[in-house]
Amino acid sequence: MRHQFQDDIKILKSNGFTESEINSQEFSSLTTSQKLASIRTDHFLAEISCAEQGRPQLDDTDIVFAFAATQGGSAEFIGVFYVTEKIDKERFFRKYRRYLTEPHELVKERLAVEKYVTKLGYSKRPKSGNFFYKLKRVKHSLNKEFKNRVIVQWVNPIAWVQNKLTQEVLQIRAVGFVRDFPGYYDFYLSFSELQAIVKHSEGNLEWKNKLSAISGVYLILDTKTGAQYIGSAYGEGGLWGRWQSYSNTKHGGNCGLKQLVGNDESYAVNFQFSILRVMDKNSSKFEVIQTEAMLKLQLGTRVHGLNHN
Repeated sequence: MRHQFQDDIKILKSNGFTESEINSQEFSSLTTSQKLASIRTDHFLAEISCAEQGRPQLDDTDIVFAFAATQGGSAEFIGVFYVTEKIDKERFFRKYRRYLTEPHELVKERLAVEKYVTKLGYSKRPKSGNFFYKLKRVKHSLNKEFKNRVIVQWVNPIAWVQNKLTQEVLQIRAVGFVRDFPGYYDFYLSFSELQAIVKHSEGNLEWKNKLSAISGVYLILDTKTGAQYIGSAYGEGGLWGRWQSYSNTKHGGNCGLKQLVGNDESYAVNFQFSILRVMDKNSSKFEVIQTEAMLKLQLGTRVHGLNHN
């Protein structure tokens, strides 16, 4: 596998691209696992992270190999793109409008359009000297087989943009890997991330094993409205089994969530999952439900949230 990734790069080079035309970029500041996980489940975010540059880095570049910083001077391969043309801010705004009107946390930090106000009230003025490019995802096995899986040693951590693909491949992760399990209370998962973890459970075995090992109380946040739903998990499948049902049905059988996705199943993309209380797998159903009921009272999710019981 190590050689296959490097051989695929050579194939791309042999199809009309010289060494000087290939710009391996970027060793970005997107270092937290939460932001990196968002890129893994939405390839458009990887594209947009390269499409805006503070300098004319891509003026003479035909193809971009994009990486995101991980830890210890390493970087994760997040995609390869054609640079089709240089564009102005207005065209950039139109191309990525979806991310400006419904801004993702990651994009809010990266974009620098003239001035825009989103539905969430976010606004930002550009830094001086911004340059914008139109990118197109390369249809190649590198994107299909190795995106988010290949970890390389970044040759020079100071140089965010490098003109040679000389990075050593350190690791090739399992197919479908989303991100490392950080601890029970140290994460939140978007619905897209949850679906990806469940679909590719073999590539995310730590998530499956950890969540299967506990009972507990969880929170589902509707990120569009701020409304909250509190639920509980107990029994043989643990929290993994309960969250698996949300991945499959989008509502998990809950009345409040059913109403939200009833007319539009895509509404589930607004759901965000986290854990409120970890409980022993051997806890009784009564103990778990009692804890769930207390948290519903403390957070007011029956009166102001999505809990109907």
